[in-house]
Amino acid sequence: MFKKFQKMLEADTGTGVNGADNTGNTDTKTQNEATSNEQAETSQSEKTFTQKDVDKLIQDRLAREQSKWEKRVQDERTEAEKLAKMNAEQKAKYAEEKRAAELEK
Repeated sequence: MFKKFQKMLEADTGTGVNGADNTGNTDTKTQNEATSNEQAETSQSEKTFTQKDVDKLIQDRLAREQSKWEKRVQDERTEAEKLAKMNAEQKAKYAEEKRAAELEK
């Protein structure tokens, strides 16, 4: 069927009523069809999310952040316990080592 349509287009001389050229109208129509096809393809490729999907994404993100926070709190608690067991001289030495390690980063 497409080949028949193509042959009909090839046979058309492009002249309209009273010898006027109609190619401008078909070009505009072709451009409009191409634009609408591109918009349809774009809308088909976009992913839509249901409320359930969004809720799951948010819960996953909150769980990750809470895990990071809990690890940070545990690290700080361990650090505080370690410092509580040290005397003043050991604390000074430890603080100096910690600063040196940060400077190397």
